[in-house]
Amino acid sequence: MKILTSNLLIIFLLILFSGCAKTQKTLIPVAGNYNFNKIEFEFYQQHFPKDESKYITKDFIEDKFNSEIIKNLTENNMLNKNSTDKLVISIYFRRIFKGEDFPIKKLRSDSIAFPRLSYSFKIIRNEKVLRYKERLNLIYNPGFIKNIQHILCLDETKEREVNAINALSKEIVEDIKQQNNY
Repeated sequence: MKILTSNLLIIFLLILFSGCAKTQKTLIPVAGNYNFNKIEFEFYQQHFPKDESKYITKDFIEDKFNSEIIKNLTENNMLNKNSTDKLVISIYFRRIFKGEDFPIKKLRSDSIAFPRLSYSFKIIRNEKVLRYKERLNLIYNPGFIKNIQHILCLDETKEREVNAINALSKEIVEDIKQQNNY
């Protein structure tokens, strides 16, 4: 009797817990190549130095992102103007100056630090979002040598931002590429 009761209890618990298992939602396959025109771009800068001519402009940054993303999509055979899957990429770029948060203005620097970056992308078909991914508050890390050059102010300010744009553009396309595997 004891064995029968324990077996019934085990069977009851198995049925109870198997009913609580989460069913995984199946994802609609995506085309793998996308209709993409240009990014949605937002630029933010808190500190405005007197001589802004030595910094790249907001328009240059937006154009560079667009050209790098299109280049990376093309290299990976992921661009097709006739595709039913539309790709929407949004990028937030925050230019940061060293010491910009200091309350005393004289302690602020006109030297650029590495930018803060965020992005999201959507793959849309017939007005329905098939995939969505968002990454926030990213900081470009160029590696040990470049960081030392940055600390010693031996690198070019324009180079810091352009390298960050190139790296983020590749990362975005790699993330989109991963969506093809789901």
